[in-house]
Amino acid sequence: SLAFAGDYFDFDVIGESPQQIAGFDAGIGGDVLDVSDLLEGFVPGLSDPGAFVQVAQAGDEAALLVNADGSGEDFVAVAVLEGGAGLTVNDLLADGNLFLG
Repeated sequence: SLAFAGDYFDFDVIGESPQQIAGFDAGIGGDVLDVSDLLEGFVPGLSDPGAFVQVAQAGDEAALLVNADGSGEDFVAVAVLEGGAGLTVNDLLADGNLFLG
């Protein structure tokens, strides 16, 4: 189970419009983005998270992009984090804001 004090966002489907998340609370104890149900073949500790998830910056927002199989460049936006400027995949993982599996 995940321990957190913020909001929990569980993503189950790729291809829908990205979820807009206002006031995303990054950092330890903040909000959690769970994309584990979207990933096929991701092995924690072995797979490269960057092959499966990326963060694209756009002004003061950040888009969370997922590549379900970790192969190629077919990333799809699943969330737009308002106020997410400067966030990286590594930061989100290190602070417990991103759960891959």
